[in-house]
Amino acid sequence: MRKLVWIINAVEVVKTIKAGKKLQCVIAWDEKLGMISKVLGVARITNAIDRDAKDAKETIVTNEIIDRV
Repeated sequence: MRKLVWIINAVEVVKTIKAGKKLQCVIAWDEKLGMISKVLGVARITNAIDRDAKDAKETIVTNEIIDRV
């Protein structure tokens, strides 16, 4: 029997695994969602937010430069 797990931040999980790093997480039953959830630690989540914010800032600056040319 095959079981599926819904990973909310799947992009972060894939990037971590592709980088050859170990993935530390907690898999537990979530009563509110009625399903199994996978939770990453606070440090990994804040790092992902910082990385995504940096990418967004770079995109905004690049688009402004392109618009001015």
